[in-house]
Amino acid sequence: MTVKNQKPGQLLTQRKRKDSFNRQKDIKQTEIHSEEQNQICKNNKENRDFNQINQQQQKQKIAKKIVHLQENNIPQSQQYKFINRGYRVYRHYGNKRSFLKSLFELHNETVNIWSHFIGAIFMIIFLVSCFFLYDHYSEIPFFQLVQYISRYNSEVFFAAVHKLEDSLLEMKHFEKLSEEQLQVAFYPVYILMFTAFACLSLSSIYHTFHPVSDKAGRILQRADYSGINLLIVGSSWALYYYGFYCHQNIFYFYMTVITIINILVFTVALQDFIYSEAYIQLKNWLYFICGTCSFLPAVHLFIYENYYSSSPYTSLTSLPFYIMTGLCYGVGLYIYAKKWPECKKPNKYDVCGASHQIWHFFVLLAIFFTIIGSITNYELRLNYTECNV
Repeated sequence: MTVKNQKPGQLLTQRKRKDSFNRQKDIKQTEIHSEEQNQICKNNKENRDFNQINQQQQKQKIAKKIVHLQENNIPQSQQYKFINRGYRVYRHYGNKRSFLKSLFELHNETVNIWSHFIGAIFMIIFLVSCFFLYDHYSEIPFFQLVQYISRYNSEVFFAAVHKLEDSLLEMKHFEKLSEEQLQVAFYPVYILMFTAFACLSLSSIYHTFHPVSDKAGRILQRADYSGINLLIVGSSWALYYYGFYCHQNIFYFYMTVITIINILVFTVALQDFIYSEAYIQLKNWLYFICGTCSFLPAVHLFIYENYYSSSPYTSLTSLPFYIMTGLCYGVGLYIYAKKWPECKKPNKYDVCGASHQIWHFFVLLAIFFTIIGSITNYELRLNYTECNV
């Protein structure tokens, strides 16, 4: 039956059925779409919940690794200013061996321990490498020695008899040359590396075991400061040994003065009062002055080389490295004294980024620049061994 032959009632019924079918289809599609949206929302919610749970679990795992002992739970002598968490105490660990396990935990000493422990290992590597790369001493080139002998042999042979006495008196300078100038020793660089190794090792030991007890903390703290004094003396040795190579008396005089100053400062560091809050700045200033005094003889050295010495040797070649050394110590000590950045945002830098940790890295940089400067002076002195006699 065609559409034209259909009755109006039949057409209306078909339209209603068609409209009803379309509505049901739309409703079904809407329901399907709603179910999909609900499923998506449900999945998103589950993902958010899962992420939140995962983040909480991660935080809990980290929290288990971090030693969250508050500042008011530890002795006053073991506290860091503006550092409120991450402390270790003996009653928490139970025995001394447990502090070795704390090397692999997160606390406010982790960076301090590992920074200088790794630095000490590198010092051993440098020592062994230099032992095989450099001679313990280097002789003056043989042709220089032959020329020196030939000159005096000619004078003795051709001089008149009445001149022989004067020539023999002049030859005593050759004896001086044979005793003092036949060698350019490498031991000043070894002294620097050894004192750096001692300083870094003592520092790492102190930061590992100082919470064992108040007595152990005091002893290890003084050992830590003794390492600083050793490093100051050792850092000065190479610069002045190679600089005052032709004037060993001046070298020994300055090294004696530097050593005495460091002994005096360390004697003050042995006293209990210097670690109290009232004198902490005094202690910092004493070590700043101690380090500054070790560089004062460099002024004499540079004046001597530029105005009084005719030798091509000059310590100015290594000057940039020693300037960087001084800047590292100065900037690092300033940050340490000001307790920055933890003084601005307490709790944020309890585990990583505190001033003491920044100071440790500046010490490592300073040692690195000092070693480069010392080896530079050694290699330059090998080329210019003659002294004005």
